Amino acid sequence: ANGRMETLTDVCKNFNISVLILTETHLDETIPNNVIAIPGYHDPIRHDRQINGRYGGGCIVYILETLTYKHQITKQSDHYEHIWVDVKVEGKSLAINCLYRPPLETAENHQLFLQTAEIILDNLNSYDADLKIISSDLNFGNCYCVSPPLPFKPLDHTAPELFTSYGFKQLIDIPTRVRTSISLIDLLYVNTEDIVEEFGTLPEIADHKGT
Repeated sequence: ANGRMETLTDVCKNFNISVLILTETHLDETIPNNVIAIPGYHDPIRHDRQINGRYGGGCIVYILETLTYKHQITKQSDHYEHIWVDVKVEGKSLAINCLYRPPLETAENHQLFLQTAEIILDNLNSYDADLKIISSDLNFGNCYCVSPPLPFKPLDHTAPELFTSYGFKQLIDIPTRVRTSISLIDLLYVNTEDIVEEFGTLPEIADHKGT
């Protein structure tokens, strides 16, 4: 979108961001990395949506050039746009996962997501890292909102318990999308708060706030 890369560059600079995680990138193979590069960051790590008749989706991760990382391609889901990357920051190892679930509300899709999420959580559970992060737009999460109370989405009744069973806590408790409807769907899960100094939301760039 017009001016979007300039805005992202400013956000990275103003907030001193080491790792930038984006969902719903709407990128495809016709858009090369040099068009979406951010100065001072490694080439972006992408998981575009496969061209299958459904437009949209996609995830991307930008990592500061001064940091070392390893892209764990074999651990990524084939069913959803998912990126797993290990990053070293100040002597700490971070297993960072970016995950996007489109707003499909069939029973079959819900079951597929729960099965996929459990595989990812199980892999993370046995993985050696100081901090394990799932930064996501999962199109559920109203159950986490403190104020105002929001109507539950279907997966709010089942998915949170799954994440909790693996020791993950969701940090965001205010709406992340305020348009014709209000929702909390941009979720930030961590396996421990011991080295989390602060968290919250950032001003929206598209139609969602950042976390």
